[in-house]
Amino acid sequence: MERWLRYWLSSRTSIRPTTKLHYTRDIKRVLIPHLDRLCLADLDTRRLRAVFTEIEQTTNTKGQPQSASAMQHLRTILRAALNLAVREGVVAANPARHTEVSSYRKPHAKVWTDGSVEEWERTGERPSVAVWTADQLATFLHGISNDALFAL
Repeated sequence: MERWLRYWLSSRTSIRPTTKLHYTRDIKRVLIPHLDRLCLADLDTRRLRAVFTEIEQTTNTKGQPQSASAMQHLRTILRAALNLAVREGVVAANPARHTEVSSYRKPHAKVWTDGSVEEWERTGERPSVAVWTADQLATFLHGISNDALFAL
């Protein structure tokens, strides 16, 4: 798999340099270490599902669990590489096409009620998306009305 992934990467000549940098990083750090023991001809959906399950158990460079968006990105890279293998007649079908990985779920906004503010102050935990009430927004706007940046 390492040879095929590197070949696919070298064939990507009309992409932005930053995109190629990200592809290279993800192939070297994640995909090659998890796929290199497999032959391209031996890949199937079951094996790829097991590989992605392994990857989901790892952490990223910041020590955080792999995010759903990172998993989708890795699947996208692998699917594109295997699409080329299908086009070039190396394999008959792309097993990544039907391999599912965790999906990203949009966070739900939480209104900053008095209770949620108290909980945040007590625990330090806050929602990923929080929305002010109309009164809170009015208080904020009143508080910055004399700020030099407010006039901009």
